Amino acid sequence: MLMQFLKTIWRRSVVVVIMAIACCFIGLAPVQADVAAKPDPAYLEGLQSMRNQVAKAPDQPTNLALNDVLGQLFTAPAVQVPFRQTVEKAGGKTIAYSGSIFFSQGDLFINYDKTTDDENFATINGKLYAWQNNAKQGKTMTRFPGDTLGFLMYMIDPSAIMRSIYQSYLEDPKSFTVQTTEPNQKVLMLKEALSGFQGLTIQEKPFWLKNFMFSDPADPAKGIGRLEIDAPVALESLPKVLYTLPAGVQFQPSKETLKERMVYL
Repeated sequence: MLMQFLKTIWRRSVVVVIMAIACCFIGLAPVQADVAAKPDPAYLEGLQSMRNQVAKAPDQPTNLALNDVLGQLFTAPAVQVPFRQTVEKAGGKTIAYSGSIFFSQGDLFINYDKTTDDENFATINGKLYAWQNNAKQGKTMTRFPGDTLGFLMYMIDPSAIMRSIYQSYLEDPKSFTVQTTEPNQKVLMLKEALSGFQGLTIQEKPFWLKNFMFSDPADPAKGIGRLEIDAPVALESLPKVLYTLPAGVQFQPSKETLKERMVYL
């Protein structure tokens, strides 16, 4: 069942593509917010639910891993999680895109580098904004309880690909080869690549799913892709610059929510 799940994900895609639709122009000057916002109650409820899951079976390997992940994401007042997708071929490595996730008590900001057309996100004064780099129009998305927490967990492991591969390793370690490439780091490689999925890299203590490797079975010349998610960097607070929307962008109200973003297209 797990293997079929991974096959389905591969057929859909291996890159997160974030696109949207909007209506009704609303011109906005740069928006600023009170940085010291109160915690989102839905965020607190969602976090407690995950902690309750750990507490039910604290010695279970997957819950030990989840406990480490929760500690790294939610102990500090705020965190930054850098990410990137790279491609390795012909002895060289290029970066397809990169960016950072910022999160604090329900406030979520996602910034991509200027070379991509993926959407940036910002929660300011309870509203959720989305826009592409160099675009003149953006969106004010429809909110639902706990949306930013759910999207954070999705962004650090899209469609739970890495968790699925790690679970497969726990269930059948003989189907993997294990390499220690750096201190406190292991690479778990499938002995037989599954529809292009080749393996993942984990940080052992505290546990973190660092990246997964994939290729196109129909065209190996495209090289080896990696979606890399760095372990969280603890911050005292979110940078104030995040709370200012880009000048010159018109934001339009949209009925779309983050649910439409939490899929592979």
